[in-house]
Amino acid sequence: MQSTAMKYLVIFILLFTTRLHAQETREVTMTAADTARYEVQRFEGRLARLREGLEKNDISPVVGAYTNLLGDIREEIARTETRAPESPRLPSMQFILTKFDEFIFDPTKPDELKPHLERFDEFLGLMKAERGMK
Repeated sequence: MQSTAMKYLVIFILLFTTRLHAQETREVTMTAADTARYEVQRFEGRLARLREGLEKNDISPVVGAYTNLLGDIREEIARTETRAPESPRLPSMQFILTKFDEFIFDPTKPDELKPHLERFDEFLGLMKAERGMK
C-alpha cells in the first residue's frame, strides 16, 4: 500500500516538475518579446518627448530626451553587435551614431537639433526591423 502511494507521489512530482519547466520556458520566451516591445516603445516615447519639447521650446525635456535617446542608440548597437554581428542593419546604425557624435548639441540653440530628428526616425525603423517588428 505504501509503495503504491509512493509511486503515485513520484509520478505526480515528475508531472508537476515537467509542467512547471514548460511554463517557465514559455514565460522566458514571452519576456524576451515583451522586452523588445518595451524598448521600442520607450524609444518612441522619448522621441515624442523630444519633439514636444522642441515644439514648446522647453529645453529641459529636450536635453533629457536627447541624452536618453543617444544612450538607447548605443545600447541597441551594443546588443546588435553581440547577438547579430553580421546584421545588415548594423553599419547603418553605426553610421547614425557617428553622425550624432559629430553633431554637438547646444541646448541654447535647440533649433539646430530639428534637422537631425529624421536620424532618430531612421534609427527607430532599423531598431524595429532588427527586432522583427513593424
